Amino acid sequence: MFLMEYESFKESLKTRWNEIYEDVISKNEDWHTAPEILAIKTYEEQIWFLSDYLTRRVEWLNIEVNLL
Repeated sequence: MFLMEYESFKESLKTRWNEIYEDVISKNEDWHTAPEILAIKTYEEQIWFLSDYLTRRVEWLNIEVNLL
C-alpha cells in the first residue's frame, strides 16, 4: 500500500505542509545559498537561478500538497 492512498496520511501531510509553509518558508527571505549550477558564469546569476527555482518549487509544492 502507498501512503498517498490513506486519507489520514494526506490530511496530515497537508496540515504539516501548511504549518511549515506559513511558519518557515513564506517568512524566510534569505534563500541565497548557491551551489555550482549548470554553466552559469557569475555568482549573481547563480543566486538568481537558485532563488527563482526555489520560489517556483515552493509555490508548486504549496498548490500540489493542498490539492491532495
